[in-house]
Amino acid sequence: GPVYEIEPYVMPGDVYGAAPYVGRGGWSWYTGSAAWLYRAATETLLGLDVRGDQLSLTPRIPASWPGFEISLALEGRRITLRCSREATHDEAVQLEAGEWVEWKSLASGTTLQVRLLH
Repeated sequence: GPVYEIEPYVMPGDVYGAAPYVGRGGWSWYTGSAAWLYRAATETLLGLDVRGDQLSLTPRIPASWPGFEISLALEGRRITLRCSREATHDEAVQLEAGEWVEWKSLASGTTLQVRLLH
């Protein structure tokens, strides 16, 4: 029978490694582990880095992804970060991956675009 025994759609706090409960999930709906997974995905996979009044985007997404978009609210400013493999011809401010921007100098509603070349 099933060993994990908890909801498959939530993040467990732990998975037991000692007999007789090896493989069983525990502490389901534990928000601490979900927050760490969210942070890992946001900072590592999507590459969002916010430090003080600076931000950068260094995406590390799979080649099969066409791109993504992040909406941020920073001190009342709405800033959109867009990452795509296709060129865009809109009002977005073009950035290189990893380039730092002072977000406090941006108007609310600004879109920043990072184009992936591979």
